Amino acid sequence: MLLKITDLNQAYDQSRTLWGLNLEIESGNCMGLIGRNGVGKTTFLSCLMGLIKPTSGMMRYQDVDLIKTPPEARAGLGIGYVPQGRMIFSLLTVEENLRIGLGAVDGNDGSIPEQVFDLFPALKSMLNRLGGDLSGGQQQQLAIGRALVLEPKLLILDEPTEGIQPSIIKEIANVIRELISGFGMTVLVVEQKLPFVRDVCDRFCIMDKGRNVAEGGMLDLSDDLVRSFLSV
Repeated sequence: MLLKITDLNQAYDQSRTLWGLNLEIESGNCMGLIGRNGVGKTTFLSCLMGLIKPTSGMMRYQDVDLIKTPPEARAGLGIGYVPQGRMIFSLLTVEENLRIGLGAVDGNDGSIPEQVFDLFPALKSMLNRLGGDLSGGQQQQLAIGRALVLEPKLLILDEPTEGIQPSIIKEIANVIRELISGFGMTVLVVEQKLPFVRDVCDRFCIMDKGRNVAEGGMLDLSDDLVRSFLSV
């Protein structure tokens, strides 16, 4: 088991956001974490990345206790994170954005892994362009490429299709499939668009009011579950 979350709870003062969340992710597949806005998905990712401290529970990545691990150590453990909104550095060039993560990789020779350009060829032709001059889709490619510089074992994508044109969404889906089948990577996707989740994920977990209320293989994502927990 690559990642195991057990009875995870989190609260802000008197407001509780996560209620006994449980989640297991096996190596080499794609998990889709889905649910309406405000159910705790991003809070969970913040806990996972060490940005928020859980109230109680357990988060184990391989044999590492993530609750006791400082946020800056995630990259060295092989966890890549692409936050919602991409958060690229708009005043840095594409190349500078990609190089940001190299310092977190032990033994790196200072070069950007060629696989980043194999997966996103457009980035190679835009190395000298400022991140802020890129389109939304190009910025998302850059954000994913920046995470891939770490050559992670686990890649976490928070709303990767938000504000992205259909052609780039299709390209990102193809990249996710290649990362899993070609590189043996594990991917956790938090996403609102069900067609994208059905297209790229092997398993799903539905969150509602801070809890996981349903999970299984993609064939188990029934119309009843969609109506009950995902429809607006």
